[in-house]
Amino acid sequence: MKKCQAKRTNGKPCTANAGATGYCFAHDPTLGRKRAQARRNGGKHRGHVENKTPFPDCNLQSAVGLGAFLEAVIRDAWKLETGVQRARTLGYLAQVQKGVLEIGELETRLAALEGALKLRESQA
Repeated sequence: MKKCQAKRTNGKPCTANAGATGYCFAHDPTLGRKRAQARRNGGKHRGHVENKTPFPDCNLQSAVGLGAFLEAVIRDAWKLETGVQRARTLGYLAQVQKGVLEIGELETRLAALEGALKLRESQA
């Protein structure tokens, strides 16, 4: 297959395969409008990924609700491509989840103590 006859910006020859005109898609002077349309199309679709993970119906003002929310976020992050970024994200989320679980335990214990105190006051 023939190579493109254009020169790159650094002066070296282009290494892309040539089309019928002797130029590649990037250098063919007759394809300027197609290149512009391809750039516009690429920009339109960039970053518009639909999130299909349902937002959990939870109260974010409580530890239980935050725990449910974080669980959904962790499950969503688990679907990311394996790599360092995913590992860091999951590690961070696990650390946050641990804190939420600890606060949730304290909330539960405090509610039990408050309930016992109210019962004691009502009996007195």
